[in-house]
Amino acid sequence: MSGLSPVEVKWSKIGLAVSAILGVVFTLYLRTAHSNKTVTVTRHGKKVKELLPISDSYLLLGAILLVFCVVGGLGLQRRKRTLLVFSFFVIGFSFTLIFAPLGFAIIILGGWLMLRAYRIQKFGTPTAKLAAREAAARPPRRERKKIAATPVKPSGYKPPTANKRYTPKAAPRKKVAKPVD
Repeated sequence: MSGLSPVEVKWSKIGLAVSAILGVVFTLYLRTAHSNKTVTVTRHGKKVKELLPISDSYLLLGAILLVFCVVGGLGLQRRKRTLLVFSFFVIGFSFTLIFAPLGFAIIILGGWLMLRAYRIQKFGTPTAKLAAREAAARPPRRERKKIAATPVKPSGYKPPTANKRYTPKAAPRKKVAKPVD
């Protein structure tokens, strides 16, 4: 769905900026907090401190966050609501691995944009007050179904006229004689 209101643009800019900044911060935090972990291990009767290996999955997570922040920025620039909502959902789900409340807040922002899109499609307005007025002005669903189910009969209905085209009768078939044995 295309088109964003100024309120949606403002909240989307805030959401994307916070996501990009915290994506970089959390990536750097994961790198520094978990890269220098040491573990005491007993080897041949001696206690030895070893560096705990950590995978580089935090870099992948940070890259995904930044890529989808850029995708969301492109959707915001082109005023494409669907692209923006998709990027908010992916960013939110990736943040739930690190900091769940922030991830859920970003998912809720995407859900809010989808709710407004639904209201625009159904009622023609994104606000709840105007949508409620539109819904109250509509006839109940039973009446709408009844009206749709009744066949529409035109006022000047005429039965079809006879076809005036002449088709001559076909010639009778010739009888084929049966062979005599």
